[in-house]
Amino acid sequence: MDVQITVTFSGKLFIANVDQAIARAGQKVQRPLVSLVQSKTPKRSGHLASQWLSQLSGNSLSVTNLTKYAPFVEYGTKRFKGREMLTKSVPEMVDRYQKAIADELKAELGG
Repeated sequence: MDVQITVTFSGKLFIANVDQAIARAGQKVQRPLVSLVQSKTPKRSGHLASQWLSQLSGNSLSVTNLTKYAPFVEYGTKRFKGREMLTKSVPEMVDRYQKAIADELKAELGG
């Protein structure tokens, strides 16, 4: 014999399209987050700063730089200390993304 309980939640939060709200938030902050990291990137020729890319996939937003020397500038070497342009940007990036998500959810829920 099986026992089953079904619980149904209702209300604005459960009928709202949360995934779409998060996706919209990601689209809104995607470019500003790249600009934030670019502003913290040291510039000689400007190549390293120009190579920052962002990718939005579901609820995940990635910021990457595929330039061969990017890890050395970010983390440093024996000869020089890393500049940590991405590492130092993470707290502000998280704050901006969370605020954008909250704003989108408020709009989605009508509040």
